[in-house]
Amino acid sequence: MVAYTKYTLEYPEPSWTVMPLAGTSEAQWPPFTDERLLGRWFWDQYWNGTVVCLGGLIASTLDAVFWVDTQATLGSYSCAVSRDIRSSEGYTLRAGRYVYHQVLREGKSVPSLEMLLAEADKTDLSPRFRRSEYSDC
Repeated sequence: MVAYTKYTLEYPEPSWTVMPLAGTSEAQWPPFTDERLLGRWFWDQYWNGTVVCLGGLIASTLDAVFWVDTQATLGSYSCAVSRDIRSSEGYTLRAGRYVYHQVLREGKSVPSLEMLLAEADKTDLSPRFRRSEYSDC
């Protein structure tokens, strides 16, 4: 799940989206995939451990998780994870392509992980996540 907080005239309110791992079935997606706003259901999922924060894991893993500009090909950004990364709590962020759920539903062709990782216009998220504290996640 990705949260967007940048103000634009087109999207003046903070928003969020679910970005499932490409290749997983919709049955494996979170039950709140189509929800427009965060609500009590989110906190219920968070407190029961179904939703976990991976900010600390991403921050501690250099050259593994990248934000990729796929606007031209997919109409949205993507996240590319170069290898499985595991937290000390036992969570695993699997290698692969994480894509806006509507893109996957529309059946658009998603570039391979190798192609996404070869993109010049990608950003390693590790240093960006280090700027904030994630100890409470």
